[in-house]
Amino acid sequence: MPVAAPGTYAVDLRHDVTGNGRTDRTDGGGASGNPKVTLLDFILGRKPSPKVTAVHVGNGVTETTVTVMYLRNGALRPI
Repeated sequence: MPVAAPGTYAVDLRHDVTGNGRTDRTDGGGASGNPKVTLLDFILGRKPSPKVTAVHVGNGVTETTVTVMYLRNGALRPI
């Protein structure tokens, strides 16, 4: 995704599996830096630290990987 200028950014994403525009139990989510998130963090809406999710963008292309986690069998897991 394009950014306005070099700097420090974070990526936060949600995969709306059903396409209904609302967050449900089937949806997945993740953030840059792939912070460790527990089910309790998810339930309480706790956000990961900006220090963990920071992506330093310079001139040109910067790549980062985001692992999307889904609720499966009572735990958050990548699929």
